[in-house]
Formats: sequence, C-alpha cells, structure tokens
Amino acid sequence: MSVSIEGSMSYYERVRHFDSIEVSLQSVTNRRIKARISADDLSFDLYFDYDEDVPLDERLAGMIASLPVVNYAYFTREIRLNFPVSESFLRQLKEFVRINNIETFVNSIVRRRYEFFRKEYLPRDDEITPENAAGNTVVKAETVYTDGFRFTGDRRKVAVMSSGGKESLTTFGMLNEIGSDVFPIFFNESGGHWKTAKVAYDHMRERYGNVHKVWSNVDRFYSFMNRNMKMLDQNAIRKTADSYPIQMFIFPVYVFSTLPYILKYGIGNIALGDEFDDPIYQENYRGIKHYYGVYDQTNEFNDAVSDLLRENGIPVRVFSAVYPIFGTLVEKILVKRYPDLLRIQRSCHLCHYEGKEIVPCGRCTKCLGVLLFILNAGGDPVVAGYKEDSVKNLQKNLAEANMRLDPVELEYLKASVFDGKKEESHVEGIHIVPGEADPFSKVPEEFRDGIMNIIEQYSNGVYRIESGEWRRIS
Repeated sequence: MSVSIEGSMSYYERVRHFDSIEVSLQSVTNRRIKARISADDLSFDLYFDYDEDVPLDERLAGMIASLPVVNYAYFTREIRLNFPVSESFLRQLKEFVRINNIETFVNSIVRRRYEFFRKEYLPRDDEITPENAAGNTVVKAETVYTDGFRFTGDRRKVAVMSSGGKESLTTFGMLNEIGSDVFPIFFNESGGHWKTAKVAYDHMRERYGNVHKVWSNVDRFYSFMNRNMKMLDQNAIRKTADSYPIQMFIFPVYVFSTLPYILKYGIGNIALGDEFDDPIYQENYRGIKHYYGVYDQTNEFNDAVSDLLRENGIPVRVFSAVYPIFGTLVEKILVKRYPDLLRIQRSCHLCHYEGKEIVPCGRCTKCLGVLLFILNAGGDPVVAGYKEDSVKNLQKNLAEANMRLDPVELEYLKASVFDGKKEESHVEGIHIVPGEADPFSKVPEEFRDGIMNIIEQYSNGVYRIESGEWRRIS
C-alpha cells in the first residue's frame, strides 16, 4: 500500500502500512498450533509447541494465534480472523485493539524512549489528539460461535507465569510456601530472551514438579514485521535497547498460550508478576488516557481476561500477588526469604553465556535496577550472577542511564544504597490502590491471608492515597 503525506490525511492514515492483516489456522494437533499470518503480500507461519499432549482445538488455537497481531493493529486498516471465534472473544479483541492503538500512539511514537521511528513518520504537534491515538482499525471474524468450554478448575491450583525475574520467582516462592498446588509455566518466544528464563526453568525442572514450557516463534514474527515496516529506522531497531520498537501487547500472548495446560490439569488460577507503577504519576497525556505502555500488567487487564475466560466457559481467575508493592519490596522478600530463588534470578534481557553459565550484562537499565534492589535489601549481587565490577561501577552507570523506575523509588534506592539513608517511605510499603477498600483485594481469598502474612513481615506498613499523597494508615 502506498503511503501519502498529503495534509488532508489523518495521522493514522499516513502511517497506515497494511491494508489487511489476516490470521488463518493451518493445523491444530495435541502438540502444535500452526497459524499463517498474512499482511498484504507478506506471509509468516506462526507456531506454538507444547512439551506434552494437551487438549487443543480450533477454539483455543484461534484465541492464542490472534493475539500477536494486536501489536500491529495501529498500522493496518483491518484485522481479519479466518476461523470461528466466540462472540465475547471478538468483542474483547476489539477492545484490546482500541487500547493497544492508544498505547502504540502515545508510548511507542510520541513518548518514545528511543528513535525507532523515522522522523518523517512522527506526528506534528497538532496531530497529537485522541482521535489520532485511537486509530481506525476494523476487526472481523469469519464466523462467530456461541458454545463455550465446560471447565471447572481447582481453586487451590495456580499457574505462575514464569520468566526468571524477581516478580515471578517471589510469586512462586510465596504460593509454594503457603501450600498451593503451583504450576510454573515458561514461554520461550524463540529470541534471546529465553536465556533470561532458562536458568530458572532448568533449576525448577530439576527440583519441582508441574513445570512446563511453551515454545513459539512469535519473537521471529515480531522481527519479521518490524523489518518490513518502512516507518522504522532499521539501524536503530538493530541496536541494543531495553524496549521494543512497537510491541506493547506481549503478556497476553503468554497468558493465553498457557490455557491448554490450564484445561489439562484443571488449574483454577493464573498468577502474573505485574510490576507496580505508582498511580500518583499516571496522568493522561494531553487528555489521552493511556497505561504508560504496560496495560497488560494492570488489574484492569487481569479483570478483563478473567471475565473473558469465564464467558467462554473457563472460569479462571487472573491476578498478581505482587501488584501493590514496588520492586524494591519484591526483591527484599526474594533476598531475605528465598535465597535459593535469588540465585536463579536473571532479570536482564541481555543475558549471555560465559562458559556454561548464563550471566546478566550488569549495565542495562534492568540490571542497574536489580543491583539497587539487591544492595538495598542487604543482599550480594554476585549470588545472582553479577560481577564485582558491576557493583563498583553502579553509580557511574546510573548517571548515564535513562531509568524506567518511578522517580520516588529511584531516589529512595539511591539514598539508601549510596548514602546509607533509610527514611520511612511508602516505597517499602503495601499500597491500597485506587478502587480498593482493603489491601490485596485482587488476590483470590484462598491465597490472600497467606500472601499478606509473608509480605507484611518485610514491609513498613500499609499506605493509601490521601490528598494526592501516599499516607501510612497502619
């Protein structure tokens, strides 16, 4: 499709790259989903492989294969699903596309951290409007069915979406300790990110039961699409960076790919390692409501997926056990309570082999944050694979980095680690987030008391927003 730069066109029409992105199921077996993604004259075969026989059918496969294309919705006129989908899934997919379009416009294009987009494809100042943020993507399905699944899950069983990072490891540690039947499920998306998770996966496979892994070439799909979008600076996207050029809808692919295990083992819950973002700093951008690029790590997303699955006959509760606490406190629990799990933490997206060991780079923003977390908690970063030099150069590297931590958390950690100051702060507290009456209200009641009893031992109290500030209430 040719792209015009005529002044009469809206911004999203100027950057629209595809006329249509179509998803078709090629084959579905007990071990594999093969789907073809067609974007105008481009074609890519997308795979999801399971490590054992699972109850896959076209209903499940269709939902799983549809989600990766949401990342490119802003740049296409139409998304077409060439297989039957449920009415509720089609409705929710349209909502996901609407939200993701706004996230793409605001956080990938306007508030970008890196210059992935060529300058001629950036919006003028007067084009930063809610209308241009929403885009105009149409989502269609071949046919719509109404019959759902008939599934009853065990409410004591919980699948933990596992990445090898602090949130998922701490979540696993707490749920395992309180006696839940835990299923750590990993997702190998075929890119270099797997090295980050592999240390934890290998460790858990040796020591625990119920550990599973989905393999997919979805990361290659993202790379394929990015290479073929002329608004992206190909030299810039090949450089090392800790954020994606476009993709803002990553976690949903992970979550839905676990559903075959959910059905097979009768699992009643899915736990995500959502990272806490301070709501005080979350303001609309020029009147445009957005989620700072992390919609899929919010309670709104968890609730939407829980409702969607229930409407499709899979009443699974999606939640996060660490959503109301900063990474500072998450790491503190990992350091103090689960030292064996700290040893397998690899939060760095640039992990690499040194001999037979997979080690973090020690310099990226993820590593700088983790180093601060561990040192603040009184831990030894060397235990988690870091070099002494990474600790020695931490302050200098921080001065040169564009950190993604909330400002209050970053300043708290710097004061603690470099100046030895430990003033009381909500950074090490439990937060009652807007919309909640009590802490951990989003955690299912079967796990709530156990989770809270553990976290309370390491927090300095419970905080609520009053008059625009976090105030300690207990």
